[in-house]
Amino acid sequence: MFLKAFLARFDGLTEEQARDPKKYYHDLSKLLQRILAIAPNPIFQEAEPRLESLPEVRGRYAGKKYPGSELWAAYKVAQCVAAEVIRALAQRKPSATEKMATRF
Repeated sequence: MFLKAFLARFDGLTEEQARDPKKYYHDLSKLLQRILAIAPNPIFQEAEPRLESLPEVRGRYAGKKYPGSELWAAYKVAQCVAAEVIRALAQRKPSATEKMATRF
């Protein structure tokens, strides 16, 4: 949702495009690659290889039990990316404390 919000604001992503299975749909990798193409950013760059810690679309609804370490890795990626999107939408530069808090 945060990646789509970023692209809607800075790249003109429409609701139709966001829902199109051939365009982005729930493909976090495609969404993040597009963001990196239009707005290179160290947080987004660091997040890209860590997307593998998140389950694939079908796996997100499987009801699988994950070990705490896997959950933590997935939450960390999601929270760091979400915080960076919110900063971009608010047009704010991160403080020194925020930079430390959003490191992977």
